[in-house]
Amino acid sequence: GWSVGTFSRSSWLDAHSFLNPIAFGLDGYIYNQESGNSDDGAALTRFVKWAPIDLKDGDRVLNCNRIVQSATVTSGVLQFELEFARWPQDTVTTKGPYSITSTTKYNRVRGQGRQMGYRLFSETNNDSWRLGTMRADLSEGPYR
Repeated sequence: GWSVGTFSRSSWLDAHSFLNPIAFGLDGYIYNQESGNSDDGAALTRFVKWAPIDLKDGDRVLNCNRIVQSATVTSGVLQFELEFARWPQDTVTTKGPYSITSTTKYNRVRGQGRQMGYRLFSETNNDSWRLGTMRADLSEGPYR
C-alpha cells in the first residue's frame, strides 16, 4: 500500500479548476499543493521503499554486486540504501547510502542476505527526479 504521511487539511479543490490542487489547512492557511520541490523553501524528505525480496523462497542467500537505477535526475542527488537480513526476524544491515546523479550508469555495491530491501530517497532542497526501473546484479549464494 501507499502512505503519503499526514496533512492537517480541512478540504481540497482538485486540479480541474487550477494548475495544482488547492488545500485549506486547519491553521487558516491556503496551500498550493504539488508545486515545487521543497517544503516552502525548506528541504523536503521523500522516499520510496520496496518490500524485501528473496531467492527460492528464502532458501538461498543472495549476493548483490551492482544496482542499475534508471531514475531520471534533473537536479540534485538521488540516493538509495540496501537492507539485508540473514533471517526474516534478524536485525537488518543497511548498506549505503549510494548516490545517483544525472550521469550515474550503475553503482557497485556488496551485500549478502536471504532478504534484500531497497529504499530510494532524497533529502535536500529542490531535488527533482522521476522514478525509474531498478535492476540488481544478483547471484545465488550458499544455503547457510
